[in-house]
Amino acid sequence: MFDTDWRDPSRYDLVLNLGRMTLEEATHMIVEAANLPGYQPTVVSEERLQDITLAMRVHATLITSQELIGAKLDVKADGGEVSVTGILPRWISDELIKRYALEGSGVEQVNTDLTVAPPEIA
Repeated sequence: MFDTDWRDPSRYDLVLNLGRMTLEEATHMIVEAANLPGYQPTVVSEERLQDITLAMRVHATLITSQELIGAKLDVKADGGEVSVTGILPRWISDELIKRYALEGSGVEQVNTDLTVAPPEIA
């Protein structure tokens, strides 16, 4: 989803080897780490999580719509403002994308930067 390698241990704050500890010990370590001050959410991290959540909800709405089959879309959110970029088959309009995106709760505005695919691709 985010074009990163999930297997890279340097991307994580805590990596546990369950071959060297019990599940109970691992659970205890996770709970203790989660209670440390450095792992508490901040206002900025909460806002970012809300933006990601909103973008994913709108993206899910768009890609599951039968009317939008064939569209290749990327969605980002900042506050209630949603940006949709991508490539559309020629039978899908910019306005249809906006209408679907606005259905999501928390969406205040939709900006689009969409390209219509040439006939041989669409």
